[in-house]
Amino acid sequence: METVDVVLSGTVLPGFDPREAAASLAAMTGLSQDKALALLTSGQPKLAKRGLSPEAAQALTEKFAVMGVAAFVRTPGDAATSPSAPTAPEKPAPSPEGSESIPLAKPEPGLSLNKDLPDEEDEDFNPYAAPQADLSQTGPQKKGGYWRETSVAVPARQGVQWIKDAWAMVKSNPGTWIGALLLAWVCLGIVGALTAGIDSAAKPWGQIANQLASSLLGSFFAGGLALLAHRQTENQAFSATDLFAAFQSCPTRMLQLVGLELGYGFVVGLFLGILVPLAATALDETTAVVLAILLGLVLF
Repeated sequence: METVDVVLSGTVLPGFDPREAAASLAAMTGLSQDKALALLTSGQPKLAKRGLSPEAAQALTEKFAVMGVAAFVRTPGDAATSPSAPTAPEKPAPSPEGSESIPLAKPEPGLSLNKDLPDEEDEDFNPYAAPQADLSQTGPQKKGGYWRETSVAVPARQGVQWIKDAWAMVKSNPGTWIGALLLAWVCLGIVGALTAGIDSAAKPWGQIANQLASSLLGSFFAGGLALLAHRQTENQAFSATDLFAAFQSCPTRMLQLVGLELGYGFVVGLFLGILVPLAATALDETTAVVLAILLGLVLF
């Protein structure tokens, strides 16, 4: 199987404080903060981990990006970078034979890097030292907390791996996930009952209120479930009540997302509402409705 290397660019991503990024890197690797800061401000590429699968390398660069650490994926003998790096390093990366790997744990799906021991050949590694990770740190708190400013392109087949990882997470803590989904179901049920009462008194305001409330809660609950999964993956404390975490962590961004969702849904609904009657003049009504449903699925 083809393997790749992950290399630190020797810089910090835009919008991140170098000392904060160095503290996160030091907590993850066990390096001193001064040495971590030197790595992130040297401007020189530094091998982080070699011999990884492309998926594991991508996961590691994403983890670095969340911390504000610029890193890229390199094929041995090449200088190709991953989408998570802001720019390619100005100087060519050192060859694997002449590179010294910093002490990072090997990333595995669903496991935190902090769970495994670093490479023992590093001169600063002390197997008897007390853990240096900041256990009170719950994640990045830059410009919206957990919100990721940049996306990462992955192949379509990654969806299959996500389903497998999600099922493994649910199996490891079924009570938490069932509890979170039950909480969401109860909340949406209460909203449905309240809006039904409004609709019986003043149509169609109840239906409008139900649509708005369902879209708002649905998006926030989806964000909460994503944060729950993130905390579980990072071995942080998590519970079913993390369903409501998005209300606290990134409410403004979530409201923007809901607004975009509702606006797009309105435009698509208006388009389909005009299309169906027109299509029904040339086709039978059932065929027109089926085509509109299929088109709606594609657009959404």
